[in-house]
Amino acid sequence: AKLIPKYNTPQTIRYGAEGFNRKSIHISLVGGRDKDNRTPEQIAKMEAILRNLKRDYYPNAKIIGHNDLNKNKVCPRFNVRLWLPIDLR
Repeated sequence: AKLIPKYNTPQTIRYGAEGFNRKSIHISLVGGRDKDNRTPEQIAKMEAILRNLKRDYYPNAKIIGHNDLNKNKVCPRFNVRLWLPIDLR
């Protein structure tokens, strides 16, 4: 079984998007290296995490994929902007 996504606290700096690490929160999913194979549980949890972060910390946050910051990256294997519910865009 795949793990549910986890995110770093807003105070944690991670190294995954060069030039954006100090001003971003990274949310990672297990799997999806070769294709979009998110489970319904992962999708629901990711949506809940994003909704909570926008509500509690960053109401004006721009939610994007790693590949939106670096065109040489293929992750995630889905279009974040198309996937996002309208109220999170």
